[in-house]
Amino acid sequence: MSWAKIDHNTAVLDMDCSDGRLLQACLEEYHHLRACGILPYNTPCQQTEDLQKKGAEILRAEKYDIPWRDESFDTVFLNMLPVAATDLNDILMEIKRVMKPGAQLLIANPGLYLLPLTRMSGKTIKKSAAQDHPLSLMKTLDQLGFADVSARVTHMRYAVLAAHRAAQT
Repeated sequence: MSWAKIDHNTAVLDMDCSDGRLLQACLEEYHHLRACGILPYNTPCQQTEDLQKKGAEILRAEKYDIPWRDESFDTVFLNMLPVAATDLNDILMEIKRVMKPGAQLLIANPGLYLLPLTRMSGKTIKKSAAQDHPLSLMKTLDQLGFADVSARVTHMRYAVLAAHRAAQT
């Protein structure tokens, strides 16, 4: 299984392209990439015009109502911010809808820094009531039918969670 891999000729969706940096980097690195982004309402983005000139599709929308067709994307990026549990489930199911079979969801998530420190100290982690805690989020992704749910620590305060939409058989 490839982990957090993007290729040329794929379609990517940034669920919050308010600063445009992620899509800009993708467009610079990969040729023939379909780069799409959701810009939240009332969020300014000076980079939007530049990204659109380079072929990016930037639309204003809410995360729980993605304005693209079913099975449109190979990779979806989500910067995880605290949301209500019911909103999170709705957002994740909407993301799953626009993912192609076998597509990957990559979630930047603060808080996983607790895992290695706790594991090294031999203490157990208390269950978090917060839906966006990495362990809770991994369990939620699994319960919603995502496959190959995993996490990698990127530095002391963030982790990237990866999950795939199961390939159709």
